[in-house]
Amino acid sequence: MKKAILIVIVISLLSFTVLGAEPNESHIIENVKYYPMLEGYCAMTALRMNLNYYGLDIEQSLLLNLGWNYGFILLDSPYYTTAYACTDPVSEITYVSNILGFEATVLTHNSLDEAQKTLKEYVSQNIPVIVQWTPHTVLVYGYEDDGDRVIIYSPSLPLAKVIPKTKWTCNNYSLSDWLQAPYLWQYRKFQMVVVKPKIKEFKIDWKTIWKRASLKTLGTDTESYLNFCGIKGLQSLSQRIKSHFDQDTKKFRQTLHNFKMTFELGVGFRRNASSFLSGYAVALNDQNLAIAARHFRTSSHFFKKGQNLLKWSEKHPEKQAEVEKEIVEIIHNIIKEEKLAANFLLEASK
Repeated sequence: MKKAILIVIVISLLSFTVLGAEPNESHIIENVKYYPMLEGYCAMTALRMNLNYYGLDIEQSLLLNLGWNYGFILLDSPYYTTAYACTDPVSEITYVSNILGFEATVLTHNSLDEAQKTLKEYVSQNIPVIVQWTPHTVLVYGYEDDGDRVIIYSPSLPLAKVIPKTKWTCNNYSLSDWLQAPYLWQYRKFQMVVVKPKIKEFKIDWKTIWKRASLKTLGTDTESYLNFCGIKGLQSLSQRIKSHFDQDTKKFRQTLHNFKMTFELGVGFRRNASSFLSGYAVALNDQNLAIAARHFRTSSHFFKKGQNLLKWSEKHPEKQAEVEKEIVEIIHNIIKEEKLAANFLLEASK
C-alpha cells in the first residue's frame, strides 16, 4: 500500500508547475473529494480532504486520535466563552501531516490582498490550501473572476451526505466577507496551510502519541497555549460558570448556547477516543489503554449529562441557580475522569 501511495505522490508532484506562473482568471482543482465531518472536527476533516487529493485516504478516526481528540482550552472572547479542543488547529494539522509523511507550510499575511494573491497562486498550480478562520477550518480548491471569489469545501456534519455537493461549495464567496464575524480571518493573520507530500514512508510511534495525548489532557503540554489547557481549562470553566450565568436574559441565552457546544464537543471527543483506544487495547493487549478508554467513556457520559441539562435549562430559566450548581459538579466529575484516563495513557506510553 505504501508503495502505491508513493507512486501517486510522485505523479502528483511532477504534475505541478513552478509556483509564481501567471494564474488564470478562474480555476478549479479537479478530483478534490468532499467528506462530512464528525462532531466538531473541521480541522482534521479539511486535512483528510487535502491528503486524499494526494492519494492518501486516512479514516477520520485515525486523524483525530493522533492528537485532536485530547485536551481542552478555554476560549473567552467578546463573541463566545466556551472550551474547545486543547490545541491550535493549525499546529495540529502540521503535527499530523508530518507524522503521515507530508510537509505542512504555515503561511500568514499582513493584508487581505497578500492572502488573496497567495491563494490564487497555489490553487492555479493545482495545490489545495487549508484556510484557518478564527472559529473554523476550510479547504480552498478553486477561485473565480479576479481571485476574490473562492470555491471551498466547508466541513459540516454528516447531513451533507444527503445534500447536493453544490450546497457545500461557495462559488460566490468573496474573501472580503471573511473579515466579518464569525470568520474574522484577520485575527489569525490571514492564516493558511499548504500540505504537500514528501517522498518518504511513515511509521506511527504510538507510544509518543499516547504520551502527547496524556499531556494534552492534563494540560501540561503547552506547545500551543500557556494557560487554560486541558484540565486547567475545565477548572477555569467551572470557576467562570457563575459570572456568566449571572447575566441578563439575552446574554444568558447566548451563554447557554456556548456551554452546550462545549459539552456537545466533549461527548464527541471522548466517545471517539474511547472507541479508538478500546480497539488498540485489544490489538496491543494493553490493559492501560483499555482502562483509559473506560475513563474517557465515562467522561463522555458526563459531558452528555451536562449537554442535556443545559438543553433542559433553556425551558426552565427559573432553575438557574440549581443548574449552575449541578453543571459545576458535572465538570468536576469530568475532570476526575480525565485525570484517570490521562494517567493510564501515560503508563501505556512507557
